[in-house]
Amino acid sequence: MRTLLGMIVGLVLAVAALLAWKTYSIATPYDDLWVGLNSRMPGPVRAWTCSTVEQRLLKTDQAKAQFKQPPKGCESLWGG
Repeated sequence: MRTLLGMIVGLVLAVAALLAWKTYSIATPYDDLWVGLNSRMPGPVRAWTCSTVEQRLLKTDQAKAQFKQPPKGCESLWGG
């Protein structure tokens, strides 16, 4: 039982680390892996990742013009 619990905790930590890494390292908000992970996260986590990516990538008017559509999972959170 302890081994199973340890594996579950390890898996949760690995997914959280991957999501955080992708959030801070992607070059486009349409990155397939990030969108796939982010769209399945609970509301508060999705809100944090969407706002972090938006702040990082939409600093210039050129970037705002390039990334007009919000990524999947950020539709209600993007631009606000």
